[in-house]
Amino acid sequence: MSKGCLAPSTRGGGPMSVPSTWILVTWMSHWQSSLYIRPTYIGTEPTLGVTTSNEALLFVVVGPVGPYFPTGFRPVTLLADTVHVRAHPGGCGGYKLGANYGPTVYPAKKANDLGAQQILWLYGEDRLVTEAGTMNTFMLWEAEDGRLELVTPPLESHLILPGVTRQSILDLTRRWNEFRVVEKNFTMGHLVKALRAGRVRELFGAGTACVVCPIERILYEGQRLDVPTMKAGAPLTNRLLKELSDIQYGRVSSEWAPVIC
Repeated sequence: MSKGCLAPSTRGGGPMSVPSTWILVTWMSHWQSSLYIRPTYIGTEPTLGVTTSNEALLFVVVGPVGPYFPTGFRPVTLLADTVHVRAHPGGCGGYKLGANYGPTVYPAKKANDLGAQQILWLYGEDRLVTEAGTMNTFMLWEAEDGRLELVTPPLESHLILPGVTRQSILDLTRRWNEFRVVEKNFTMGHLVKALRAGRVRELFGAGTACVVCPIERILYEGQRLDVPTMKAGAPLTNRLLKELSDIQYGRVSSEWAPVIC
């Protein structure tokens, strides 16, 4: 934890209790939503300066959250932003820090004004596709070698947040063994070329609140790029939503969700 924010180490600390979690979990089982459990770590040393804190407070925020977008499970439109950058190599984009979110508010408002729900974040001269709003990005397409492939950007550069839903999708689809599943970079150029060639099947975001969210359109350099995610009813996106939700709500047994009481 201290690596990402240069805060004091928590090694040797005492046990932490969050009894309110049990009440909320019982209540959540009757509501189709997600439960956020957010460990939060803030410096509390009573000084003002640009340095590490020798004192810190660790607490857990717990609460229910509905669909991330007001449209619910409906396809969204993204603005591919060629001006603003969410993260850069060597930065803190791979960590769950509040500092990652403040700079995204203005670009998101600009996207809303243009009729988009969020930003498709790009990076570098090649315009690498990174995240979709606060979601990890996935694309099901026919790769240039003709094979069906599910691709998501890799974590190595720290441009991407290592989301639990992201990892769950990778593990689940690799277990299916129905198409190639890879973590690799792809650019807006690759995406535009594949869309024009009819090789893109589905594009979707993945995260805690939405689980998965289909993407139907990208606004990019004055172009309106229609994505055929919903053309066949988004079968992969819907399948992932059902299977992950069934595990999340205990409708099916899974080693990912052990029964604790």
